[in-house]
Amino acid sequence: LPMLFGGETPVLTRLTLYNFARWHEGWDIGKNLTHLCLYDPPVRSRLQMSEFLALLAGCTRLEELVVVEAGPSTAQVSTFITSPDADPKTHIMLDMPHLRRLHLGNWGSPRIICGFLSHLVLPATTTMEIWGDVLFHSTETLFSLLPSSLSYLLPLHNLNAIHLKYRPTLKDAPQLFSVSNGVLVVHFYYIANTSSELLASVFNMLDVRCVRELTVGVGCEPDLTAGWWKDAFASMPKLSQLNIVRRR
Repeated sequence: LPMLFGGETPVLTRLTLYNFARWHEGWDIGKNLTHLCLYDPPVRSRLQMSEFLALLAGCTRLEELVVVEAGPSTAQVSTFITSPDADPKTHIMLDMPHLRRLHLGNWGSPRIICGFLSHLVLPATTTMEIWGDVLFHSTETLFSLLPSSLSYLLPLHNLNAIHLKYRPTLKDAPQLFSVSNGVLVVHFYYIANTSSELLASVFNMLDVRCVRELTVGVGCEPDLTAGWWKDAFASMPKLSQLNIVRRR
């Protein structure tokens, strides 16, 4: 690509790459880039986390980032995924003030996604979409998907609606998680991997004080107790609409 562009991309704003093999070291593409979409590069040539962050750091005007089967290599995961606040001097934070859409699909593991998210500073207006079959195979999906500190992920602040649903059919896109304009939607695969701890984590991990609408379309084994539900509802003082769409 540097040869095709003569080493310069002064007016490039949108770049979509499929099966792209390798980034040329030192090639700065991001000066005016607003849309970057990466799809399915060879696994052996995917960037390390630090390289991936360095690439995005040069895209200061980025409005849309779509990364499908093209996340950072699983060989290197941030050691700060539990809490990016632990050592802010050494943990690289990537401020993306213009980002309107973050779309991550079919990454190698929830842990890689968590490590990547722990580096991001996102405005409240960003739409986040995360999906992939691998995310349904663990009973700890939400715990391993999101960093323990959500301080810099502003789309997850001031939520006004939460919808917990089953993935409708196997033919549908395997989306697990999305948040946009204060509305969080979490899809679960089937009841066997919807443990009570997993369902409870939605409320334990997030600030739900501003939630006005709650949809509970999933059950769990063992089922949550009446006492737990009382505590959950008490944490949502502004709840005005409750939708129960459970199978039993």
